[in-house]
This record gives sequence, C-alpha cells and structure tokens, in this order.
Amino acid sequence: KLQQALFDVDTRGRQLKGWTNKLIWGDNKLILSSLKNGPLRQEIQEQGGIKLIYIDPPFDVGADFSMKIEIGDEEFIKEPSVLERIAYSDTWGKGADSFIAMIYERLSLMADLMASDSTIYVHCDWRVNSYVRLVLDEIFGKENFRNEIAWHYRTYQGQVKNYYPRKHDTLLVYVKGEPFFELQKDNLFEDNIDFTRWNRFLVNQNEIRGDNYPKTDSRFDVFIKKWQKENPGKPVNKDAVLYKLEGMTVDSVWDIKALDPKDMRRLGYPTQKPDELLERIIKATTQENDLIADFFVGSGTTLAGAEKLGRKWIGSDLGKFSIHTTRKRMIGVQRELAKAGKDFRAFEILNLGKYER
Repeated sequence: KLQQALFDVDTRGRQLKGWTNKLIWGDNKLILSSLKNGPLRQEIQEQGGIKLIYIDPPFDVGADFSMKIEIGDEEFIKEPSVLERIAYSDTWGKGADSFIAMIYERLSLMADLMASDSTIYVHCDWRVNSYVRLVLDEIFGKENFRNEIAWHYRTYQGQVKNYYPRKHDTLLVYVKGEPFFELQKDNLFEDNIDFTRWNRFLVNQNEIRGDNYPKTDSRFDVFIKKWQKENPGKPVNKDAVLYKLEGMTVDSVWDIKALDPKDMRRLGYPTQKPDELLERIIKATTQENDLIADFFVGSGTTLAGAEKLGRKWIGSDLGKFSIHTTRKRMIGVQRELAKAGKDFRAFEILNLGKYER
C-alpha cells in the first residue's frame, strides 16, 4: 500500500505563482492613495489594471459597525471599536454632507486606479442612491452610466401602512473611458470582430445567459440554419447571433434570493450579500485572471467569488473583525478549491496605519 501511495497521482489544486492577492486592513482613503502613488501601482498595472470594482459602502447607519455574533450556543453584540466610531462620525456626523464628502473622495481615488476598460458597481439603497448617482455622474461622466440594476429580494417585513415594502437594493453601474464599441447591422458577421471586450462590462454574456434564457434556443438554431443556407461556406459568429437574438443577457431587475437569517453561510454580518449576486457580476464583467477590487470588503463575499472564479483580487476594510472574518473565509475557499483539484492563489494581509494605538 505504501509503494502504491508513492505513485498515486496528486489531484489536489496547486498554489499559482506570480500575483499574490491582497487583504488590507485600514482606512480605504489612505489605502487607495497608497495604491495610487506607492510601489503597488506598478504591480497593479502589470496585471492589466483593475478591471472591476464592487463596493457596498455603509448606507444603513451604524449597520456595518455593530453586529450580532454567535459562538456555539451563545450570542453577543460586537460593539464598534474606537477606530470604527471615528469612521462612523466622519461618515454620518453631518448627515448627508459628510457621507457625500466621504464617498466622493474615495470614488475619485478608485477611478484613478481603474483600467481604461473597467467597470464599477456601487451597491446602495433608497437612503443614499440619489446622492451616489450624482457623485458617480460627476466622477465618471453621465455618458459612462450603464445601468441602475434593481436587486429584488423577498424577505419578511410584516405589515406596513405608510409605504410599499422596500424589497430591492440598487446597483449603479458605470464604465471608465471611451464609449462602448457599438455593433452595427452590417458587421454582425464579420470575422475580425473581437467579442471578448466588445462592450466591456459584459465581456462574458454567455456565462450568465442561462440565468434568464435557456442555453439552447430554437430561434437561435433556426437563425443559424437560415444563415448557412443563404451563405454557404461562410462561418457564423455565434456570439453575434446571440446578441442579435437576445440582446443583453439579463435585464436590469435581478431576482436573487437574499441570505436567510439561518443560512449556514452567514458570518455575522447583517449586510452580507448572497454569493450568487457577486458571482453574477464577476462572471459577466470579467475574464479569468482579471484583477478585481472591493474596498468595503465586509465579510469577504466579493473576494470569495473572485477566488472561486479564478480572478485576482484586492480587498480592504477598516474593521479588524472584517479582516479576521475574511481571512478565515478565504483560507476555507482555498482548501475547497485545492480539494476539488482547482488552482488557487496565495494572499497576504497588509495594514496601513498604526491602528493598535
């Protein structure tokens, strides 16, 4: 048995060399400034730049700083640290004015870090979406607005009399750089069109097409046969056919179930988002080995999705509990990938600022 074991093939996933993912503890304003002007800037550019930023800033007052944590059968409240209390004061101390100032500074720095063919998704709700939309218009330009996506979910709210039950959050989507390459009717079947980045924020539309449409479509087959009959011997660009038939892969209302309070995936964050939401964004908007960033990392859902889907990542958060939670989660994801025979990347934990003091 020992002799046989020596010759068994090791089917576990391997740690990839090269880029090391980064989990950074600290104020994201300082972190963004350091990434922009420090030695990591060149390293980021060598990876092709940041292709996707997703952020979920604290729009529910206090929710990101105080939370319930279960340990065994006991439950206790994790109170905000002194550092988090200061951040809360800076964000909400003067109401909307201080929130707008906070988010404007950070979004401006993020825009400087983004690649020329990149996309940003900003998650917000009814409390701040009007403010955030104006800030994004100012920084990225109205012409680079792409979508206001409504993430619709069903959770119990009880009886309300003064308003309709609030059952959706908003994802504001902007691109950086020049307007999209537009497909024209005459060039739908040209062989020299590069469809890998033709519209930049949906570089993998077929990856999520099945969310709204079946993978096989009778109209698609009929259209292919008709084209081949009318143009014998000429190859068909199937991506163009899909575009012509269905247009966008999914529409701007996403029905994705929110995490149940008793879901085993919950990590103690009331604002934790379902894996399916972030994985749809990542799959549709990026390709393997693209670099993704989240500067309000929370429980690490963005980073976990990036790792599972073979993307590189940078994440940061001010809360030490967030960094510990995300670190533990990412180690778990790495082990799952290795066990499944899939490769993974190492990550390092960095900090900016002497917060222990």
